[in-house]
Amino acid sequence: MISTGLSVHRRAKKIIISLVKILLALLIYGFIIYTLKTKLTDHSLDEIARIILSVPLMALVIPLWCLNILTEGLKWRVLTEYICKMSIKESIISVLQGFAIGILTPFRIGEWPGRVLHFNTHRKAGITLAIIGSIFQNLVIAFTGGLLLIFLLQEQSVFKFNIYYLLLVITVLISIAGMVYILKRKKGKIYFQSIQDVLNNYPMRWYFKVLGITYMRFFIFSAQLAIFCYV
Repeated sequence: MISTGLSVHRRAKKIIISLVKILLALLIYGFIIYTLKTKLTDHSLDEIARIILSVPLMALVIPLWCLNILTEGLKWRVLTEYICKMSIKESIISVLQGFAIGILTPFRIGEWPGRVLHFNTHRKAGITLAIIGSIFQNLVIAFTGGLLLIFLLQEQSVFKFNIYYLLLVITVLISIAGMVYILKRKKGKIYFQSIQDVLNNYPMRWYFKVLGITYMRFFIFSAQLAIFCYV
């Protein structure tokens, strides 16, 4: 009798999850259609036509986009390897699920909890790890982008290096440090665990793996952006 009740409960849960996924898909498609109908003008249509005519170069964007998603899925798998064992396929689905929910929320904050919807346990830790992944990405962008910006401005003799560039990088790092401090607080944690609780006893090789994959994604995205700028 108890097993029958559990079976009915599981079927009902699967149906509810499927309905939620369908609803999210409809909302996303509706949002895309609404954006296209309200934002497209004759000028933007001309731009789209010009981009389509650059198909040989733009064709590179599709495999780069797939590689970008694959890299993010690999990073998510590494981030969560100590709390949830996932295949690369499951991690990619989790990432896409987070992207989908993030589109519908302000500042894409829904992406973090969206990634852990399928977790049976350790959901708070999963949200914290998703935020940690974002912190790694922001650190890479701030550090590498700041250095490249300084190099570019010096090469073009637009500006000479001065304290303001250093202050810009420091400001970004302080913002990230503030986020880390909030996550490390022991009080008031409802939707996530503190970084200290989650990363307790994580080996150093884990940090290097996450950082290495983060740099891979940074360069892949930079290549995509370079193609779009060239076109």
